Amino acid sequence: IAPLESDIRKLVNEIIDTFIDEPEINFHQAFSVPVPCTMFLRLLGLPNARHGAAVEIVQQDGQRQRLGMQRQNGQQQADQGK
Repeated sequence: IAPLESDIRKLVNEIIDTFIDEPEINFHQAFSVPVPCTMFLRLLGLPNARHGAAVEIVQQDGQRQRLGMQRQNGQQQADQGK
């Protein structure tokens, strides 16, 4: 990671600059997804044009994980009620 530090810092600053003046943001959507997706694409040598597809995959996976956790929690609550 050390050799990538300057690129990561630059990317983080660029992304923060896109929302720095906003009174409120969705941190996950504005920062937590774009930073790793962009770095992943760069590491693989893929163009930023693929960024939208990478973000969509991450968001879909996150939604699946949340749904799975909700189902699991619901099942646990149902089991406890028995």
